[in-house]
Amino acid sequence: MKSSISLFTALLGTTVSIASPLMAQQEQTSILIDNASYWTAGMNAASGPMDILIEGNAIKSIAPEITPPEGAEVIDAKGKTLIPGLIDTHVHIMDTLSPNALKNTDLFYLAFLAEQNAERLLMNGVTTIREAAGPSMGVKRAIDEHLATGPRIYPSGAAITQTGGHGDFRNLDNPTPQKGGYADETETMGLAYIADGKAEVMRGARDAFRKGATQVKMLVSGSVSGLHDPVDVQEFTEEEIHAVVEVAENFGTYVMVHAYNDRSIQASLRAGVKSIEHGNLMSEETMKLMADKGAFLSAQTYTFTQKLPYFNDSQIEQLNSVNVGLDQMFTLAKKYNVTITHSSDIYGTPENFANAPQEFILRQKWFTPVEILEQATTNAAQLLALSGARNPYPDQALGVIEVGAFADVILVDGDPTKNVSLLAKPDDNLSVIIKNGEIYKNVLPD
Repeated sequence: MKSSISLFTALLGTTVSIASPLMAQQEQTSILIDNASYWTAGMNAASGPMDILIEGNAIKSIAPEITPPEGAEVIDAKGKTLIPGLIDTHVHIMDTLSPNALKNTDLFYLAFLAEQNAERLLMNGVTTIREAAGPSMGVKRAIDEHLATGPRIYPSGAAITQTGGHGDFRNLDNPTPQKGGYADETETMGLAYIADGKAEVMRGARDAFRKGATQVKMLVSGSVSGLHDPVDVQEFTEEEIHAVVEVAENFGTYVMVHAYNDRSIQASLRAGVKSIEHGNLMSEETMKLMADKGAFLSAQTYTFTQKLPYFNDSQIEQLNSVNVGLDQMFTLAKKYNVTITHSSDIYGTPENFANAPQEFILRQKWFTPVEILEQATTNAAQLLALSGARNPYPDQALGVIEVGAFADVILVDGDPTKNVSLLAKPDDNLSVIIKNGEIYKNVLPD
């Protein structure tokens, strides 16, 4: 049984039907994907024709021929390629409006926009995300409880930022709280947490975990888009960063940091940070330190091709510098075998989120199709597993096609191990999307 097409799908003008997840949960106990090539981490190419049986939310068996259980839904893959559901380790589904627009809205509206972004991500083939900042815990809960449609979410909560840092969007005439200032909407809505000193940053981290964060994020360098925090600036001291790492470790998880430059990244690595976001301007010395520390590089490409309408000359110059830095960063990461994950840093409207798959085209300048697939599946899953005791989906493996793993899979019309650009056009090239053993898209004939 299919639900009526969602408002979001109708607005996009697509005729793809989306299965009601509640109905899927009640009616689908087994799914047999017949005659599919498949790829998973460790394979250099897609397999020959295989059958994959899904029972409940897990992959039950993989074999050349499987007899469908009674009542199973059988999908004839017609030789198309089945791969693990994609994972994006840096997404901003809650960051839907500009800081100025936030002043004239409320959290309920942001959550509605975020649900639309989440649904668009799932239709991109992304079955799991790490939300890089924002109060996405409610959206996560709604998706997990089948009240909304979207990927699994590993939420970070409010990004911890220093006074004058990347997440401080207060008007210039708004003084610090100690001088009678007031909290900006980015703080009151849970997108950022302004803190200075060990005690305050530790309070911010503990508050994020109180609200359900699976890891916490700090903004430890300047940014491309900021007006008051140039990209070369180090934000927070190593002592402050280590204080947040200590809180995260006490909760059995880790810290991710927004960082572009050497000083910020090195201080973070020495403090025990496990995930570096961006990293475009790091030197060979810093990349070697990343390798020595076993940290992950959550890197993006597409976002650095976007020149926002309000950018001034200084912001354009910073954008150009981090864009140029991509080449050295990826070259060094490959040299030192640093684990790279797929991430888009996408934010804004569903129309923006529809562009996130351009990552699969741009990364081909540095990586093979199989390397890009590994970044978006097993590498990303290894990073998310660092959430340890805070992992909301701990019982089965993500990012792989193997017996016992979560049944998060997508069927590609073509072979992405040879042409990974197929993933850049998900509406055209993804025939089936299954998350947690539930069919969310199936355009194959019965």
